[in-house]
Amino acid sequence: MQTTSTKDRILGAARDLFEEEGLGGFSVRAVTARAGTNVAAVNYHFGSKAALLREMVRGAFEGVAFEQARLLEGLEAKGGAATVREILEAYSVPVFALFDADHAGEWGHAWMEARDGDPSGRERPPMMFAETEVTRRYHGALRRALPHVPPDELWWRFERANNLLMANQGRRASRRDDPADGIGPDDERRWLLTFLAGALATPGSGK
Repeated sequence: MQTTSTKDRILGAARDLFEEEGLGGFSVRAVTARAGTNVAAVNYHFGSKAALLREMVRGAFEGVAFEQARLLEGLEAKGGAATVREILEAYSVPVFALFDADHAGEWGHAWMEARDGDPSGRERPPMMFAETEVTRRYHGALRRALPHVPPDELWWRFERANNLLMANQGRRASRRDDPADGIGPDDERRWLLTFLAGALATPGSGK
């Protein structure tokens, strides 16, 4: 019978604690108490609180990327060219899920704290949008759906669409208890995807 390693237990406890308490309740001692281990184990496996936070953030974004890849594979398995809206939905649903937790508005702060904890830049967590296998695959799917848009321009649009998606979800999460605009999350997500699909599909700008 395979058991969970101490390192994985610590990471799981860190993720659970962050989702329940946010950064305000995130400490090495709280994490080790949740994981049933001790501070020495954190130092052994990670080296510092910043490094533990870095791995937690990295794992969260890797989880998003894994689900994005799975949903894109499902689209491609249906055969035929997927629409821009379908591609955007597959890309966005895992992002929506990440930001549905109670303290999801703090993911950006967690990313910055993890980044700042590594002045060398060698171990920083991934950017919220980078050229990875998953983003290249989505770019390829968008290129098939939008052959009239030059590839470089389409990549630029895709990156900006992602930035708006992340910024909007961070704003929504931070205002969860006080939605001053009165817009429900389902409506906002539908409107956002419609807006982004239109922006991606507009004719190329030419030279």
